[in-house]
Amino acid sequence: MLDRFDISLLNLVQRDDGQTAEVLANNVPLSPSAIARRLRRLRANGIIARTIALLSPRLVERRLRALVLIQLSEHADLKGKDALEKRLLEAPCVQFCYEIAGPTTSLLYSTAKACRPSTTPRTNCWCPLPRSVATKRTS
Repeated sequence: MLDRFDISLLNLVQRDDGQTAEVLANNVPLSPSAIARRLRRLRANGIIARTIALLSPRLVERRLRALVLIQLSEHADLKGKDALEKRLLEAPCVQFCYEIAGPTTSLLYSTAKACRPSTTPRTNCWCPLPRSVATKRTS
């Protein structure tokens, strides 16, 4: 169970995970060693799933970035949805994938090297889609 200290720490590290325990102690009334222990526990228990770096816009300005909404044509069982999410997250260009409420099943954020401007479709600037994502058209 998360207490108010855990929630305060999670709110802070979501904004900047590079802060030291000493800096975090300025905003959470715990000692730096207690903060470090709590963060280790939150990571070990999977509450903090992973740490990522947000790159400077000037570095990534020439990369294609896309928010992709995924809508399954049929309701999938939980194992099927979990397998799809796992396969999507294994693709190197997918930064995150979340299940969302509403008519759309999932939202993912992806980046890829930028393509030269062209009027013809390009396939080499995007990561290959997992087989389970491929859609089938029906007449």
